[in-house]
Amino acid sequence: MGKILQTKISESIEILKSHKSKVDNYKSSKRLDSLLLLKRNDYSRLEDLAIELEISVTTLRRWLNRYKSVSLTTFLKKETRNRPYSITTPEIHEGLKKRISDPDNPFNGFWDAQNWIKETYGVEVNYKSLWKHITTKLDGRLKIPWKSHIKKDPQAKEAFLKLPTTLAQVRDSLNKDNYDSINLYFQDESRFGLMTLVGSCLSAIGVRPKVHYQHKFANTYLWGKLFSYQWR
Repeated sequence: MGKILQTKISESIEILKSHKSKVDNYKSSKRLDSLLLLKRNDYSRLEDLAIELEISVTTLRRWLNRYKSVSLTTFLKKETRNRPYSITTPEIHEGLKKRISDPDNPFNGFWDAQNWIKETYGVEVNYKSLWKHITTKLDGRLKIPWKSHIKKDPQAKEAFLKLPTTLAQVRDSLNKDNYDSINLYFQDESRFGLMTLVGSCLSAIGVRPKVHYQHKFANTYLWGKLFSYQWR
């Protein structure tokens, strides 16, 4: 024979029902249902009530013991995790935060972050704990990164952005007595071949990672120049 329920619910059914609209999560809703069923005397055995609520007897017993020791509001409040994760040392936390916020140096995945912690701090971290810490504490996500060619020259990019200023300086430096016009040509090139596949990278929300890539298969170049005024 199962254990007889002897928990007395002090609140009225009306008061319990009034908390329905205040509950905002599934577990708290189940706790409130357990109090309502007990108040109505629908069940006399602990096991029967646990089956109705689709929870274990141990969980139901823990809920009722908690109800006896706290107020109804506290009882229905969502429980938070009090014990810290095993990796939440300030040094490792700040290191991870800085790394996943760097768009130019993202992790290749959670396994990469796991190896980085081991190499940097000499600590072996459980994969599941690391995944939970990064996704919940640091808002880290796997994303498809922007591709940046491995041979890309940052100085060439800066020079291209300054092209209008450079052209103005060239025009002003010309001897107007010897030259009455200049021809401006545009040159471009393209390489055709197999595209290198780029996987997901781990970074914080709001940060778009960038990775270097390189075509490693057979390819060919096409190039040309254009004089925009006369189209030749």
